[in-house]
Amino acid sequence: MKPGPRLDLGAAAATLLAALVAVGTLARAASAQDEAGPTVRGSVTGELVRGSQARFRVTASHPEGWRSVGEVIVVLELRGAPLEEVAYDVSGSVISVGGTRAVAGTGNAVAGRFFRVGAFGVELATGGNRLGLSFGAQVLADVPRDARFRFVADDDEGRSASVTVRAAVPEEEGGLSLTTLVLAAVGALLAGGYLGARVATHRRRPSIYESVARRITEEREARARSPRG
Repeated sequence: MKPGPRLDLGAAAATLLAALVAVGTLARAASAQDEAGPTVRGSVTGELVRGSQARFRVTASHPEGWRSVGEVIVVLELRGAPLEEVAYDVSGSVISVGGTRAVAGTGNAVAGRFFRVGAFGVELATGGNRLGLSFGAQVLADVPRDARFRFVADDDEGRSASVTVRAAVPEEEGGLSLTTLVLAAVGALLAGGYLGARVATHRRRPSIYESVARRITEEREARARSPRG
């Protein structure tokens, strides 16, 4: 009787382990695909000082199509604390700032502490998986120099993506504002005049040695002119 084939337990275990790893990898890939949410990027241009105009641009994408993006938000933050929020509701085409709301494309405007946005100027471009939002804003108050803008995209399932950029606050050459330069110039002029007056006064005032020498000279001349007794 011939002996049957021997079972290689090591090879069988290796094959089983490889199969389990492959199944786990496929499961993780499927889970990641199911959990895929929106992506977002944004930018802001213009001077962020009172009375100026700024323009915001946000691009959000979603693997299930742009209609799956529920809301796009621009948050002005300072050290992590929100200062102002501009939100756009995609399904309702509504722009909101500081508790005020307006339908995009109308002649209304919404305003908060830092920005005033005209609803007529809200522009939306959609196609495929991508949504592009652009709007101009009047700057109502100077944006703090250390502030940042956080661009957020939320989808209908509650998934969210965000990206943060530094606020491009303009600086004067050398890092000094015009007001600072003017005050510094005025202070230098006042200080120069004060010091100049002190120096001039000091130069006009004779020293005590010069006074004593002049007094001795005057007394000698007086004795020389007086008749001898």
